Amino acid sequence: MKKISLLLLAILCAGAVFGQQKKEVAVMKPYVMDGATVSSNDKLIMVGAMEEAFTKIDGYKAFSRTSQKLIDAEMVFQRSGSVDDEQIKDVGKQTGVTYICTFTLAIEGNELVIKSNIIDVVTAEIMNSKTVVCLNRLNREDIIEKCESLPYKLLNINQGSSSSNTPSGGNTNKTPSQNTPTKLTVGMSYQGGIIAYIDATGEHGLIAAPNDQSAGIQWCNGNNIVIGTSTVIGTGKSNTTKIVQKQGSGNYAAKLCDDLVLNGYSDWYLPSKDELNILYQNRNLIGGFMSGYYWSSSIYDNAHAWGQNCGSGTQAYSLKSSKWQVRAVRSF
Repeated sequence: MKKISLLLLAILCAGAVFGQQKKEVAVMKPYVMDGATVSSNDKLIMVGAMEEAFTKIDGYKAFSRTSQKLIDAEMVFQRSGSVDDEQIKDVGKQTGVTYICTFTLAIEGNELVIKSNIIDVVTAEIMNSKTVVCLNRLNREDIIEKCESLPYKLLNINQGSSSSNTPSGGNTNKTPSQNTPTKLTVGMSYQGGIIAYIDATGEHGLIAAPNDQSAGIQWCNGNNIVIGTSTVIGTGKSNTTKIVQKQGSGNYAAKLCDDLVLNGYSDWYLPSKDELNILYQNRNLIGGFMSGYYWSSSIYDNAHAWGQNCGSGTQAYSLKSSKWQVRAVRSF
């Protein structure tokens, strides 16, 4: 009897181990911003596309829709943030999921903007956030394609690849094998690029892409849309998001950085004016800079944006239609 009991225990433990191999992701029903109208069919199509994409990624699977009612009541946190961390953690206890994937829909003219977050139910922390824009909100093929791309972006992998990195909080996107070294230094190769700046904590800062993303590209896609941006350190990411949301698709500096997937990371952005100045100051340690002007994500006025000459160090503004160089950065 004792041997049988031990055998059963071993089988149960083995089953538990194998049952934990795949992380379950609950894709929530989309929240539609005030004033926008999206059909129920389109919402189901979006959820289905994202669930299918998560299932295709090794180590992940979509949470069963048959149990979705258990967590629908928690959707208040997506809309208002009024649900506290403990209630979000309860979602994990009730369902066994590892992550919750939420997404918000907004309509601007004929465009559909989809912003998605992936949330760790253990810590209630947003691990990563990505935004895609569908130029024609009536084009279902484009909507499906964009939704299928979001899980890959959220998990920081190239679409079409089956292996993934685990998303990490604070937009660092670190994997378990990339633990913080004892001492970080400017010029060190780290998390997909070269460390360009380290803040006072010694643990966070900016990483520059090891090479330029363009030898000459315009700042905008042809539209001088009014966009509120900042120049200070720490604002390049939000600047880039605002620019892409307003400008939409096209071949321009911020979009180039926002779409960039490099060395396993997909959270690159166009640096702000002050962040670009840091790249100039440490250009010799970072390497690969040309002597011409580089774009920042900070605007000067409706028709002009800031840039910097990485030969002379001069900061100047130019017409957004000018073709300047681009070097993407990411935060850690």
